[in-house]
Amino acid sequence: MHERLRRQTAWIVVFALVVILPLSVSARVGKNVASEFLEQSIEEGMASADILSLLATIVGAAASADPQPQQLREGLFVTALPQGSNVLLRVEVTRTDTGERETITEVALSAELGRTFVTLVEAALTTAEVVFATQHVAAPWELQLHAESPSGGEAVVKVSGDAMAHFTLAWEFASPRRPIDSFIVPTAFADRKGGQAYLTATIHFTPTTLESFVQFVDRAYGRGPTERLTNFPLHPHLWLLLTVTAQDPTNRVADVHFDALTPRGERLFLAEAPASTSVSGRFVDQTVTRMQEMLREEAAQPGSSRKWQTEFYYNAPETGVVVITVQGERGLFDIAYHLETAIQKVTAR
Repeated sequence: MHERLRRQTAWIVVFALVVILPLSVSARVGKNVASEFLEQSIEEGMASADILSLLATIVGAAASADPQPQQLREGLFVTALPQGSNVLLRVEVTRTDTGERETITEVALSAELGRTFVTLVEAALTTAEVVFATQHVAAPWELQLHAESPSGGEAVVKVSGDAMAHFTLAWEFASPRRPIDSFIVPTAFADRKGGQAYLTATIHFTPTTLESFVQFVDRAYGRGPTERLTNFPLHPHLWLLLTVTAQDPTNRVADVHFDALTPRGERLFLAEAPASTSVSGRFVDQTVTRMQEMLREEAAQPGSSRKWQTEFYYNAPETGVVVITVQGERGLFDIAYHLETAIQKVTAR
C-alpha cells in the first residue's frame, strides 16, 4: 500500500483503458485514453564484489568515466551518459527483425544520488558478509534506486540479501505510457521537462518475541520512555542506525531518524519523519493484540494460528517516508522497516 509504484515482473505489453491516473505520464495521455507501454525485469544471484563493480560502472563513481553500453542479458543493454551533474540511464534492446538497438527507457538521476546508492549497497553487503561469517546470522534486506520520467519511462535497480547472506541484483525497466500505436523513442527530458529519483531501503530485524518487541516500541514510540533509542543498530543490519528524539517535553511527537554507517565510518542521512505517540500507541496496541492472539492459538494447537499484519506509515515531504510493518505466521513474528528518501526532482542541465 505504501509503495510509490508497483510493477509486475515480466515482459508485458499493457493495453488499458485509463480511467483514473494520479499524474499524467504523457501530455498526450490523459483520462479515458487507451494506452500501452512495455516492461521488463531481470535478476541475477551475484557475489558482492561483482555487484559493486557493475553498479560503480553504471550509477557509481565510474559511471561517467567511459560511457560504454553494459550488456545485462542477451539483447539488453544499459548505458550511463553524463550530463552535467546528472547521469542519464539509457536502456536499449536489440530488435530481432533489424538487428539494431532501440531505446525503450531513458531516465535521469543526479550523479550524487547514484554514488549514494552504491555506498549504501556497499555498506549493506559488507555488513551482511561480516555478520554472517562471525555470528552466523542474517536477515532479508533490499535497497532500491528509482528514476522515472514522463517522457522516458522508469528504471529501478534493486540489490537484496536473504537470510543466508546470498545476494541478488535485479533491474526493472518500463517504457513511457503512450496512446495506442504511438511509440516514440523515449527521452529523459522532453520539452525541458524533468523527472524524479529516490532511494528506498527495506530491512527485516530482531526483536522477534512479544517481550522484546514491546521494549523496542516503547523506546521508539512510547509517551514516557525512560530512555529513547540513540544510534540504535537494527541487528543484524549494523550499518543502519535509528535515533528517536522527542520534539518537546510532552513527548506527543518524536522525530524518527535513520543514518547509514559506511564501511569507512562515514554517516549518510537516509530518512526521517515525525510520528505521534497517539497514533503509534494505537499501532502498538493493535500489534500486541495480534501477537497475543497468535500465541494463544499456537499454545492451543501448534501451527493453527492465522496470518496477520499491522503497519504504521508516517512521512515528511522534505525528509522521507518511514513504515514499520509487523507480520505474524505460525507463531513467528517478522518486523521490518521500509524507508524512502525524499523525492529529488531532476531537470535538464
